[in-house]
Amino acid sequence: MNPFIVNDFPVLTALILVPFVGAVGIAFLPNRRPDAIRAVTFATMATVLGLAGFLVAKFPLGTAGFVYRESHSWLPTLVVRYSLGIDGISLFVVLL
Repeated sequence: MNPFIVNDFPVLTALILVPFVGAVGIAFLPNRRPDAIRAVTFATMATVLGLAGFLVAKFPLGTAGFVYRESHSWLPTLVVRYSLGIDGISLFVVLL
């Protein structure tokens, strides 16, 4: 089991999908409801910040190379994989 996937939850994939889902949600809200748009935007932003903060809090200091990794077979017939990884420098870019 990967120690950086909490309870089989792919944190790196969630960091990519949460803003996309928030943007799609905002696209379907009517323009005359700015309070709802702000609420969805804040919830999306808080979720992404929480996930990124979790990665920073759990980052093991003094390690070289990729620490957080996810790799999944996407199209096995074409031998295409979906892979993500974060090292010490890119961790702070994600937090930014």
